[in-house]
Amino acid sequence: MADSTNTTNMSGASLSRRAFCASASVAAAAGALPMVAHAAGHPDARLLELGRQFDVLVVEALDAERRSSEAARMAEAQLPAKPETLRVGPEDAALSIKNEDTWGGGDGFYGHNTASSLRKSSRQRDRAHEPIAFEPFKHGDNFADFMGDITGRIVKAMKEPWPEAQARADEIVAAYDAWNEYSEPITAADEAWTVEINGIHDAMEPICFEICTTPARTREGLHVKFRVAHWFHDDRSFNVEDGDTIDGMAINSLGAALAALEGWQI
Repeated sequence: MADSTNTTNMSGASLSRRAFCASASVAAAAGALPMVAHAAGHPDARLLELGRQFDVLVVEALDAERRSSEAARMAEAQLPAKPETLRVGPEDAALSIKNEDTWGGGDGFYGHNTASSLRKSSRQRDRAHEPIAFEPFKHGDNFADFMGDITGRIVKAMKEPWPEAQARADEIVAAYDAWNEYSEPITAADEAWTVEINGIHDAMEPICFEICTTPARTREGLHVKFRVAHWFHDDRSFNVEDGDTIDGMAINSLGAALAALEGWQI
């Protein structure tokens, strides 16, 4: 759905619609310091100008998110309820049909992930079988082919079609496809947002690269670097405990310490 759309920023972090909501704090942080005249004589004049250009693009990105979210909300208002055919039931567990749409607790219905999984393979179940005889591996045989043959024979011997499970799987896929046709406007809104936000990030890249490689000599110059780090940070919170690795914890710790020391918002 609309909230799951992702694009990739310069640092390789996944940038989602939900993450953008948190980005409003970047704009607030940008105004946390009094404006400094971009006079040629200021020690960080170039950084301040780059920061101004970066802030303009942040505002554009947030505006793109606002417009995309509004389009998605309008489309979602027209989206019908999922049919009862897609409701997760205990009888499905008995058919080894697993609900793979449980993000955020799920809504009690099968969705995109489950339908995609059910399309990939036919429903099969275990069956009793006689011992399987294999020809021994001989010198000169292709080992990959030999193992592939063994695996295929084992699966064929141990599995059989499961008509009841297959019928239910086909029912779920057909019901999801019919319902999903109504979500095309939401998908279109997401795709438009992705194209626009990627364009903004393309414009950001050379600006941010120069910000990162230009030394900061003043508090104002350091704040420009902080805003860039904050924007591209995975969760934009600088929560030390959220660092998956020691380098992630170190970056979070540094960002949080700067924010606390200077009174910058995160």
